[in-house]
Amino acid sequence: MESTESYRLSVAARAQGGVLLGRQARELIGRAGLAAAVRRGAVTSMWHGTYATGPITLESRLTAAEITLGGPARPCLDTAAEIYGFDLSGSTSLHLLANRDYASKRSGLVLHRIDPLAPLVDVRGRPTMDPVETAVRVAAGFRGPSAAPRSLAVLDAALASGSVATAADLACFADAVTLRGIRHVRDVADWADGRAESPRESWLRWLFLQAGFPSPMLQWRVEPRPGRWYRLDLAWPAYKVGCEYDGVAFHTGEALWEDRARLNDVLGDGWLMTMVTNSMLTQGSAQLLRQVGGMLRSRGASW
Repeated sequence: MESTESYRLSVAARAQGGVLLGRQARELIGRAGLAAAVRRGAVTSMWHGTYATGPITLESRLTAAEITLGGPARPCLDTAAEIYGFDLSGSTSLHLLANRDYASKRSGLVLHRIDPLAPLVDVRGRPTMDPVETAVRVAAGFRGPSAAPRSLAVLDAALASGSVATAADLACFADAVTLRGIRHVRDVADWADGRAESPRESWLRWLFLQAGFPSPMLQWRVEPRPGRWYRLDLAWPAYKVGCEYDGVAFHTGEALWEDRARLNDVLGDGWLMTMVTNSMLTQGSAQLLRQVGGMLRSRGASW
């Protein structure tokens, strides 16, 4: 019996991209049958009144939204950023432009009452918020002391994704709009750089630039000996000073040996290096600035 109900749900959902409304499922197998199907994992609730019979992907979420709303899904903000490849939010909610003159928020599906300034972009048949506008609006949404470095991380990621061509595009759009939070976006837009490989690297660069340090180079290649080269997260090549961000991954065995050999090679080539952890960024930034600033000054840098 259970397999028959699952099959009926699967066949019906297949015609709708793997998605069913609750009322459709209940018409097929009844309220009790739907509840049982959810319990045994044959269907998964996406948000109230909408279910998936297979893996939940971005495409299935967008299809589900179109069926739920009875109209086109127009991705914006974090969902548009996910489509373009620069979402840093980790949000599982779908963010769409409201099709009517109201906004609403339910678990998993958020409709925003936004009047986009740039024309929507057709992405696989769906009108989607322009990537530059998406990046600027997402970056402007942060609040509190960490707003500026988090904004820079979003702008860096937008450039790294290739969906935004230049930092000047971001700066020009930020200058042209009036949004809550836009000031800290304007403050960092000219610093945006697609070579940053993680949000924490963006934060680290912001910390040095807002302190007035000389602009560091990103992913700088050094070759301390022939045939053995490395990339430093941030570097001031003129002074042979560099910084590396250590993530949460803990290396052991051969990976640890490679890390140590790499660092020893760079130090042996005359570089001064600082290895930066998350706590140094968020809690010990004053000490970090003194340390790196001292290294730069010892090599003749001034600002």
